[in-house]
Amino acid sequence: MLSGLGLYFPAPFALSPLAQFLVFTILSLFHLVFLLTLSTMLRRLLSIASALSLARLVAASDPFDHDDSSIASLSAIEPYTLNLSCAECAFSYSECSENVHPNSYLSITFSTNNDTLLANDDIIFPASIPMKFFAQRHWDSDSTENVPVAYALEMQPLPHQPDADLGDLYHLKLSLVDLQGRPATERAVSLGMIRSTDGTVRLVHVEESTHRLYHHELPGVDRETSKDSWWRVKTWKSYYITYLQDHSRSKSCDSAIVEGAGKNTDVRVVSHCREHQSLADWSHDRHYMKHVRPVLLPALLGLIAGIVACVTGFVVGKLVVAVYLFACGETSPVSDIESLATNSLPSEKARLMEAYHDRDSNNSPYSS
Repeated sequence: MLSGLGLYFPAPFALSPLAQFLVFTILSLFHLVFLLTLSTMLRRLLSIASALSLARLVAASDPFDHDDSSIASLSAIEPYTLNLSCAECAFSYSECSENVHPNSYLSITFSTNNDTLLANDDIIFPASIPMKFFAQRHWDSDSTENVPVAYALEMQPLPHQPDADLGDLYHLKLSLVDLQGRPATERAVSLGMIRSTDGTVRLVHVEESTHRLYHHELPGVDRETSKDSWWRVKTWKSYYITYLQDHSRSKSCDSAIVEGAGKNTDVRVVSHCREHQSLADWSHDRHYMKHVRPVLLPALLGLIAGIVACVTGFVVGKLVVAVYLFACGETSPVSDIESLATNSLPSEKARLMEAYHDRDSNNSPYSS
C-alpha cells in the first residue's frame, strides 16, 4: 500500500552514513517507547493478578472471617446519653426576645428494650400518642428541671444491598420541640437501628449532627486503637454487614423453609434467606471489580499506544528516506534493478518462439 505512494526502503549502500544513522535512530526510539509501554502494562497485569489470586485464597479459606470483638460490641445493648444544647427561646412560655441565650442543655438517654426504642425510659419507637417524653434540663449552676419534650420522628428503611427489599436497617431522625412548637435543641438527633430476625432492635449509631459527634466507649474496646470510629457511618455499615454474615453462617439457608399452612409462608422465608446469602457474593464481586477496573483501561491504552508507536515509526522512517532521496535527486535502486532485469533478460515470448523454430527445423523433410 505504501509502495503506491512512491515510498521505498533503499538498499543500505544507496544511503549515506548520516541518513542511515538518522533512520536507525528514529526507528529505535519508537521501538523503545513501545517496549517500555508493553513492559509497564505487563508488570501491572502481573501484580494485579497476584493480588487477586491471594485474595481468592484468603476468601476461600474463610469467606465470613471477622473479628469476634466487633460482634460482641454490636450485640451489646446499653444506654447512650447525649447532652443537647437548648435552642433560643426553648421552653419559654412567655413572649421570647432575640436576646435570650439560655446556657442550658438537655440530657437524653437512648436505649432499647426488645422491639422498642426508649428515650429516658419512654417509648419513642414505635411512636405512641401523645408523642412526648420528659427530659432533664441542666444549667451551669448545677440546677436541673424536668421538662416535657415533644418530638417528630422520621424513619427511613435502608436496603442491606443494592436492589434488595427495604428493611432490617433503619435510619431515624429525631427532632425535638417544646410544647409551644419552638425547637427545643439546636440540632436534630440521628439514630441508626438494626432489627434482628427475632424482632429485637439494636442501636448501632447515635449522632447529634454531621459535624458534631458524641462518642462512647464500648466494653471490651480499646479507646486508643478504636479511635472512636465505632460511631462513624462507614463503620456502622461494616458492622451491619458483619452482623448479617454472622447470622447467615449460624443459620443455614438449606434448612430455612418453615412448614406452614399455606404456600406463601415457604416462599417468604426462602426469599428472605436468599437475600442474606447473596450478600457475601455481592460484596466479593464488588471487591473483585474494584481491582480489575484500574487494570483494563491502562492495559488497553498501553496496547493502543504500542501499536500507534510502531505504525508511526514505520511511516516516519519511510517518509525520512523518501524526503532524503527526493532532496538528493536520486532514483530508487529497486526500480533500477527491476528495469535492468527486464532489459537484460529475454522475454518469455522470444524464448518460446526460438524453441518452436528449432523443433520445426528438426522435423523438416528437407533437413539432412
